[in-house]
Amino acid sequence: MHEDTPFDALVPLDALMDRNRSLGRLITDASAYDITVLSNIITAPLFDIIEYHLRSVGVPARCRAGGLDAFVQESAHIGDVPCVILWWELARLTSGFHYRIAMMSDDAVEALAVHTEQTLHTVLSSLARVPLVIVHEFTATAFSLAVVGDRRLEELAARLNRHLAAVALPNVVTVSVDNIFSEIGTATALDRRFYASALAPYTPTFAHAYAARLVPMIRAMRGDVKKVIVFDCDGTLWGGAVGEDGVDGITLDPATAHGAMYTEVQYLARALERRGVLIALASKNNPEDVDAVLRAHPHMVLRDEHIAAKLVNWEDKVTNLRAIASTLHVGLESVVFIDDSSVEIAHVRAVCPEVTAVQVPLALHEYPQRMRAVARLFDRRLVTIEDTQKTEQYRVEEQRNVAQQSFVSTEQFLQSLDLRIVVRVDDARLIPRMVQLTQKTNQFNCTTKRYTEGEITSFVANPAYRCFTFDAADRFGEYGVTGCCIVRIDRDVADFDTFLMSCRVIGRSLEYAFARCIVDVLRAEGVRLVRSSYVSSAKNAPAADFYDRLGFMRVDVYDGARRYALDCTSDTINSVPYVTVHYAGTRT
Repeated sequence: MHEDTPFDALVPLDALMDRNRSLGRLITDASAYDITVLSNIITAPLFDIIEYHLRSVGVPARCRAGGLDAFVQESAHIGDVPCVILWWELARLTSGFHYRIAMMSDDAVEALAVHTEQTLHTVLSSLARVPLVIVHEFTATAFSLAVVGDRRLEELAARLNRHLAAVALPNVVTVSVDNIFSEIGTATALDRRFYASALAPYTPTFAHAYAARLVPMIRAMRGDVKKVIVFDCDGTLWGGAVGEDGVDGITLDPATAHGAMYTEVQYLARALERRGVLIALASKNNPEDVDAVLRAHPHMVLRDEHIAAKLVNWEDKVTNLRAIASTLHVGLESVVFIDDSSVEIAHVRAVCPEVTAVQVPLALHEYPQRMRAVARLFDRRLVTIEDTQKTEQYRVEEQRNVAQQSFVSTEQFLQSLDLRIVVRVDDARLIPRMVQLTQKTNQFNCTTKRYTEGEITSFVANPAYRCFTFDAADRFGEYGVTGCCIVRIDRDVADFDTFLMSCRVIGRSLEYAFARCIVDVLRAEGVRLVRSSYVSSAKNAPAADFYDRLGFMRVDVYDGARRYALDCTSDTINSVPYVTVHYAGTRT
């Protein structure tokens, strides 16, 4: 399944269900990503489609329906699941509510509104420990205007959505069903016959469109979020070929029909860049021609300062994509590639299937909407200071790489950097960044545990936990907050629940300086024994021998995981002579 076809709506339902069952047989209880759907309508007929979309991108999803219209009871006994979907249909607040409201008194509608608000608050509170709760916004669109001029159904939907926004905890995200209706139309989304006979109003086409929104939310929660978007240039960022048409001859004027499409796509890309998505170029072109467009074309929205990596040459796209991923320290699975050439797209898909390859539509007016579908792959709820500065940070990193070439050894280069870290503990201002680090960091991440904002907030407030972070800088500039360690303390024993560091600072030995500071702080608090674990994943090999190098003793090995211990009353962690460490303590 490729992202340039937003959902497999053209796959016959029987074939899709067969594929889904085949994927489902590969899921074990240990690997499953279980989703509980709490609803006041019948949703089970949609589960095959939802599961298929998730399973097709590597999420071993299994959907289960809770009791019909049993929100309070089910949420109170939800158990240990990673995701809950609340599908609260306005038309079913009471039986036949969408048409009975026309005959209800204002007092009766008000009483029902208050009851629903209270129930919603109770249910969300019960689900506070679930990592991800996806709630459908209330909508009156499907059944509005039972009586001409009576807008109470629409007004109630708006009121409940305001209440939802007010009481939503950090683990809650919302889905706008109205947006799906706008995209595919209510006639395509709804089957009123099945609603009347079986309380199942939504069609398979709706489920495909819904899954297209659900997939990036869950992938982001699992740390599987796209990070880099790589554009071809000719026919992708502008019309025409700059090498043949010249800078003044390419199509990019927003006053023209085709130029407006490219302009809109560039604005959408620029909006992603402002939220921390890295923009790169991979174009078969003369470098000076592309540079001239970036520098001088009056209608370019993306300029050189917005580009984190640029390979303009005559190499094949696969070679350049691999080089860009290496330069930006991301895996190919984090890359989205956009090109107008079907040949280039087919080559990338065949040789680099990890890359999400998206073709510019032949009908150019469809290009902005395809770009909006692509933007969902970069979905991230939290945008931190580090995100807004990411492109500049990579440009500074290039300066470091150039400087390193003048040194004989890596050690000499590191000594020249004037590396500094500031370690903080339980700093509530950094909760969003800690959440982001746990959800996105894959390579140097000893346990790859993912945490929500609510969970990190509870750790910071819990005296049995310590949430350490560090931000780093050198003579070239600041790296931002790039490390996190979550510690659980039981009397004189401390367990490293999470130890991770952004891949941007791998190779600087900052992790060793950070760990030494943490152990020193814990020792001062009376901790005698520090325990830690390394749990192998598909991507965290760079952290595999971290605790061995740190001086921890390996005490156990089980199922691809290793346990370690350090007696901090007698053992010490060596300092890193070229890293200056400042412990700033607690800030709440």
